[in-house]
Amino acid sequence: MRYLTEIDHHDHEALIAVDEVTGEALGVARYVREVERPDAAQVAVTVIDAWQGRGLGTLLLEVLSARARDEAVTRFTALMLATNEEMIDLFKHLAPVRVLDRVDGRIEIEVPVPVIGLAPALRKLLRISAHRDVVVPRAAGRRHSHVGPAGLTPRTGR
Repeated sequence: MRYLTEIDHHDHEALIAVDEVTGEALGVARYVREVERPDAAQVAVTVIDAWQGRGLGTLLLEVLSARARDEAVTRFTALMLATNEEMIDLFKHLAPVRVLDRVDGRIEIEVPVPVIGLAPALRKLLRISAHRDVVVPRAAGRRHSHVGPAGLTPRTGR
């Protein structure tokens, strides 16, 4: 628990996307700076099942990248199952992915943090949401989630 909750906003950052209406956490992205390589940080992104495939992971990773740039992190590393194509694709939205290692069905990748600006996928998502509100249906029996200019609230703990 300590590893996940002791966030200093320099060596360890975490961002949470929250549904404004329900207060439900929709996803989290975090990085932890690597001790032996201070310009690199291990990154992880998690999005609840109902929100996967909608661009939320990409958005969280982009915002986390901006924070990383502010803290002189120039590359992200990630360790995941080699069959986790969704996560590999998520990182490809950020920048070209380099495979560092493959062992026992796991893959370790490295991706540069973009020097400036937003990835094309995020620019498109933000352009769409800025021009109109989008109502996203949720699981049966739950209210709809509102995504628009103020639809998702990032929480940084600041």
